Amino acid sequence: MEEEIETIYSILFENDIITAKQILLTSYSLQTVNCLMDILKTTWKNPFTNDILDTILDKLTYQQILSLKKTSKTWSTDVDNYYTRRKQYFEKLILSDNKTFDKTVVLKSVSKEIQEGNVSMAKYIIGLIAQFTSNDVDKDFLLYNLARVAISYNFYTLAEFIVGLHITPDTKELLHEIAYNLVFLKKFKEAIRLTQLPIFPTHHIATILKQIGEIALKYGAEDMDLAIHLVELLNKIIYDSSYDDFYRDRDRKLRNEFLDSLVKRLLHPSSRKPTLEDIQQALRLICLPAVFHEKNSQSLLYVIARVAIEHNYLEVALQIIKLQVFSEDKCSEILYRIGSKAIKIGDISLALHISNSYNLLSNHRSMLMNQISDNEK
Repeated sequence: MEEEIETIYSILFENDIITAKQILLTSYSLQTVNCLMDILKTTWKNPFTNDILDTILDKLTYQQILSLKKTSKTWSTDVDNYYTRRKQYFEKLILSDNKTFDKTVVLKSVSKEIQEGNVSMAKYIIGLIAQFTSNDVDKDFLLYNLARVAISYNFYTLAEFIVGLHITPDTKELLHEIAYNLVFLKKFKEAIRLTQLPIFPTHHIATILKQIGEIALKYGAEDMDLAIHLVELLNKIIYDSSYDDFYRDRDRKLRNEFLDSLVKRLLHPSSRKPTLEDIQQALRLICLPAVFHEKNSQSLLYVIARVAIEHNYLEVALQIIKLQVFSEDKCSEILYRIGSKAIKIGDISLALHISNSYNLLSNHRSMLMNQISDNEK
């Protein structure tokens, strides 16, 4: 490696352009390129012709070129001119020879720009491809694969940009992949925004929203606005009259699974007892208009009422009774449980109020009155 650097170093100062070009066209190791960059940054003041300059800069990564650009005004100008020539090269290639250009060469070149983080250059070339490539097969190949490259290097905004330029069934499916990755990066707002785009595949929306819910939601009220927003978005899909019945049934099941999971996490935190706020938030979810009339809402309300009673939040249980969703015997059972718990915690007035003011079945009323009498002895 030292011999390579020594050779380049001497050629640079002898201005032996032909030999320099031959040397620089040889494939060197990354260490050699890094050493070459250091020489250029610290010592070399006499620019070569554009083709030699381009050959040198082609050896460097985008970040190395940015570093080189900061060393002097001369280098700053040279780097700007280098990228101008790069743009002109692709303009000529795609605009003039788009029927015959080697798409694999273009794919490799733009992929390198993406990999190294030169998004502005990548976007410029991609724009040329989308606008001026006359061969649809080549255009499909390039834009789809460049979007995949962008996704693989976590440039999701660039990937979305590519899909927006060239909307096909294949590229639309990539939006699902982008959203999926955003979810696991905990960029929930971005993932949700993607699912609401008109071109996002509708049959993937519920899956993404459920994944957001599973990853994002913890215990307590801090995430409840997000939870309710997700449920509302799921309802929007489910009750869209134009939606395919097969996917509607599947997504209703996903929504119900999400609700079940969420309510259980609110009612049964792993390391503490549920708070009044936890139970109220669970009730709030089930009372959403599009959820309240679903078949499973009654069973969830029953579970919420039982947990509320267990933890002495009797007013919440009474609030559920007032929703009038239970059968007569189920309603009477819950009222009896509320009254019985009221007696245990010393709230005899509430127990009497339930016995006197609500329609309990005779057996429940009798048992409750017996407990009240026993307590007064």
